Amino acid sequence: MSKNIDLNNIYRVLLTEVLPYEIPLMLDNEGFYLNMQDKELQDIFYQTFQGKLKKWTIPFDYSVRKYGGDKSRKLSLMHPYIQVECAKFYESHDYYMLSLCSNSPFSIRYISERTKCIFKVEESETKEEEENLNRIEILDEEVDKLYRSYFSYKRYDMMYKFFTSGDYLRLEQKYSHLMKMDIARCFYHIYTHTIAWAVKGKEQAKELIGKETFENAFDTLMQHANYNETNGIIVGPEISRIFAEVILQRIDINVVNRLKQSPYSLTLGRDYEVRRYIDDHYIYANNEETLCSILDVYKDEFQLYKLYINESKLEFLKRPFVSDVAVAKKELAELKNSISERWLVKDEKGKYKHSIKNEMSSFSSIVNKFCSITYRYNQRYGTLNRYFLTLISSQLCEESNKEYASEATGKLLLMYLEVAFYVFSLDMNVSASIKLCRILYELHKWAEKCIDKTILPELENRIFREIKRCLDIYEVNKKNDEINLEALNLLLCLSRIMQTSISRTQLLRLFNINKGGIDEYKQQNYFQICTLLYIIGSDITYDDIRKNILEEIKRRVKEENSMWHADTAMLFFDAIVCPFFKKSERKEIIEEAFRDTENTAYKKLKSYNKTGRWFFNWDKKCDLSYLLSKKEYHSPYE
Repeated sequence: MSKNIDLNNIYRVLLTEVLPYEIPLMLDNEGFYLNMQDKELQDIFYQTFQGKLKKWTIPFDYSVRKYGGDKSRKLSLMHPYIQVECAKFYESHDYYMLSLCSNSPFSIRYISERTKCIFKVEESETKEEEENLNRIEILDEEVDKLYRSYFSYKRYDMMYKFFTSGDYLRLEQKYSHLMKMDIARCFYHIYTHTIAWAVKGKEQAKELIGKETFENAFDTLMQHANYNETNGIIVGPEISRIFAEVILQRIDINVVNRLKQSPYSLTLGRDYEVRRYIDDHYIYANNEETLCSILDVYKDEFQLYKLYINESKLEFLKRPFVSDVAVAKKELAELKNSISERWLVKDEKGKYKHSIKNEMSSFSSIVNKFCSITYRYNQRYGTLNRYFLTLISSQLCEESNKEYASEATGKLLLMYLEVAFYVFSLDMNVSASIKLCRILYELHKWAEKCIDKTILPELENRIFREIKRCLDIYEVNKKNDEINLEALNLLLCLSRIMQTSISRTQLLRLFNINKGGIDEYKQQNYFQICTLLYIIGSDITYDDIRKNILEEIKRRVKEENSMWHADTAMLFFDAIVCPFFKKSERKEIIEEAFRDTENTAYKKLKSYNKTGRWFFNWDKKCDLSYLLSKKEYHSPYE
């Protein structure tokens, strides 16, 4: 039976455009999206901030480790009030945004049209039809249609697709020299007023200060999202990428026009070509002198917009331009295929031809080859481990669904498990943690259908042991300014697929709770509080922790100007629908936030709880595969 899904409403923006990729597995805007289409919930949402909010808000800033593990990257969670303002902005200006992002001859990732948002869903929908639908960065064809991005993208939604394209080969054929460059801390240095310079020109922009124009509205929106700051835009949401793209497209055009003129007299397509993926530039020419001229022009144009080249990452290359990363990935794909050829081949009766006598020996062979490939091509583990984990995940998904998968041995599954955990532990980043969670899910699902019923408990024991090992490694290497998102995702995954829970000691240690006093909970951020609360659930053995969390939430929402802060605002909404708190306890949170009477608080509580969901998903029975698919639908912010 078919049904129509209508996403033609302004709130669709909330699903894909305003949240960073790097957030806990159980956090998304699905509840928020649905609630904002309900008049009663809209009203209670705006009432929450009435008299408590200025036009600008304070984002929740947090750090995650970059690939390689030696540096951190600051991301920001936008205030929910501003998220709604973003949705309204898209509704008013989406076609102008499309127009401004379609002018550069250099950009290879830009919005091209609004994604179709009304369509039929039928069981008979063909694969070909599915593939032809506009989408961005899809890794799972079964992902819910709610999570198609607001815009479709051209020309390459992910950078690796450019390096494997005919365009890349043609450029290498035509040009002998390549210069790679990027902008130093691009998003952190963007001056918001430069959006007006990019759209109207600096002189006219100054004449239009205070006027109701697209560029001034966009400028104001980005300021309001970031504590009214003009220096820098928040990093994480897709809308920030679009803001930057408008500015960078103007710079592209300025560069082309200057290079046409004396003293350069360079013609695009004859003397040089440029491919730009967000702020990463790949500039082609037939001699280094031309590249240096182009570099000088770029430096001048960037400076006009208060941006600067990252000199430490500036690179000049001569043919061949073969990417070490691309070659390494090719060899990893071959390694994955060798696993299949060696251990997944079946005879005419569906039996596995080759058995694994010792899973640790097989594991050692695979990971040694992985490490050798990484070393041979001089790559960081973080550059390749996400790719290899994706390959393993895909292989497991395919194999576990075959007719004779139930004939698998425990050693085969354990070998995969050991490989996945080892590769992940070499560089524990957020993206890799999501891919590891997918592998754990697929292995657990496979073990459940195996004829040998001893496999599942052994697999669960091994999962628990390896997660504990990773958490120990994580604690040792964690930097003070980092949020423990990788560990949070592993814990959430563990709580979803296994009956055995992590020990109280290990759990509290991860959250830096040593003595168990109320003051220690003041150090827990929004992500940590919700994750800890989700893991302990309604377990009475954790009543003391649950009580301390409740008291800390009440303290935060009671503070003056607390609702200015994105994390406190979102924590408030999530806490008053949390099923692990009693109704009376959730009422107390409202009383502290609004100084309400008991009767008024109960009335508000009923409205807030109409759907039982806002941001954090408290459902202990939700489909883990669905949660992972939503994460896999979008790429990390790199």
